[in-house]
Order: sequence, then C-alpha cells, then structure tokens
Amino acid sequence: MRIKYLIRDNKWIITPALYILLLLSASLIYLNKNSNNELIENRDISVDSISIGDKVEISEFETLQGLDLKLLNEITASDLNNLFYKDTFLQNLSAVKSVYIVGPEGDVSGVGYVAEGAENCKKLKYFSYSENGKHYMVEEDRSISKKLEWNSEKNRFVFYDRYFSTGTDLKNNCAYLITSR
Repeated sequence: MRIKYLIRDNKWIITPALYILLLLSASLIYLNKNSNNELIENRDISVDSISIGDKVEISEFETLQGLDLKLLNEITASDLNNLFYKDTFLQNLSAVKSVYIVGPEGDVSGVGYVAEGAENCKKLKYFSYSENGKHYMVEEDRSISKKLEWNSEKNRFVFYDRYFSTGTDLKNNCAYLITSR
C-alpha cells in the first residue's frame, strides 16, 4: 500500500519522468532502425554478365572515345587507355553503351552504362534510382552537371549527368558507373 501513496504524492515528478523515458526509448528505437541509412546493401554487380573483378580479353571491347571518354574521365581518375565499351540494350534506351574499366592484366575494376541525349539520360537516372533507392543518395548539383552517389561496403555507385557545348549546341551525356571502393 505504500507504493500507492508514493505514486499519488509524487505524480508531478513521476509523470514527466515517464514521458521523457518514453520519448527517449522511441528515439533509441528509431536510431537503431535507421543507423545504417547511408549504405546500400552489398550485391553481385554485373553488366552484360561481366562483374567487377572478372578477367576479360581486351580484344572483345572497343576503346571509348569522344564525349563519353571525357565524361568518364571526369568521374574516375583513370588513364585514357583503360576505358572500353560494348553496345548493349538497357531499359529501352536508344543510345546506350556498356562501359568497362579494364586494367592492363585484363581485370575489371568498374562497370556501368553511358548514354547520350536528354531522354536517354532521364531513363538512365531513373534506372539508377530503381537500382539503389533515392533515400541513400548524396546529390551534388552544379549548373552544367549533376552527380548522384551511393555507397555500399564494397562498391561506389555514381550517376553523372553533364552538358557539353559543341559550338552553339549543348549535348547531354550521362553515365551510371559502379567501381570498387
């Protein structure tokens, strides 16, 4: 019976303390559920059945050139001799290529897609959203380029959209690239 009287006499202290304890426990549960929201899950990544870490023959691919090469050199700090491509079909894009970063021994260190044209870049952007989720991305928006970046424990995912001027025309090129961290 003494507990009943203790609670009745001290309810002005017990009620706010229980309310603060409830808020604290709800906050801890929320933080525990969302503690790792900057990393997407690890998964096997392959583009046209070629994954990061595979050994390939360089003769199977063509050397990347032009604005696509310039675009990928802005994303990666790689030399000009290790960017290759193959024609591919992805999500009804009309001008898309599979892109591979291949070392001198034939080991693949990056895979992805490169496209040109505003409509194709829009579709490739939504493809990257569907692969990685919008919640996990870090966005960097400049006036002539837009970079979206996701990370997992093993890989880095980048969507890069860039406008290049060729005389009086603006050409839109974009790339979705997956590299190891």
